[in-house]
Amino acid sequence: MNKSLTKEERDYLLADIDQMIDWAAGSVALVKKIHCSNLPYYDDFATIRTNYLSLTKPDGALELYHGGIRAKDAMGNTLLDHFDYCQYNDIIHEEVRSWTYMKFPYLTAPGKDDGWYRVGPLARVNNCDYINTPLAEAARLEFKQHGDGAQHPGFSLGTVN
Repeated sequence: MNKSLTKEERDYLLADIDQMIDWAAGSVALVKKIHCSNLPYYDDFATIRTNYLSLTKPDGALELYHGGIRAKDAMGNTLLDHFDYCQYNDIIHEEVRSWTYMKFPYLTAPGKDDGWYRVGPLARVNNCDYINTPLAEAARLEFKQHGDGAQHPGFSLGTVN
């Protein structure tokens, strides 16, 4: 979303909300079916054990915009919690390598070698304590069970910083 919705725009979108929820539930069911039918491949194939960085609300709920920064390691141990995102320069630095123009950000506490982290949907699911919508929370809990309750390692297609 790149702007606030008018009341008319909101009502237009709400008219199809049941269809959107059905489509979303169907998408989750499809991905779950594919994932569960291929479990033997997920133990080692394309998994990356990383730190995770995302935003959470003060109570640990999923946040997308203005929460505090939470970082956890690959085992689910909290590295920092509810750090002010406006002060991110205090906890994240960048490294430059001679063979690329790409920057390599890392959490300063673990350092350059161990401080790299993943962001995005997997990081959000791994870092939050709960999602405050019932269907999403049920799906999150089921997803977390595949990681034995610890951080889910995800796949190499995730965003790594």
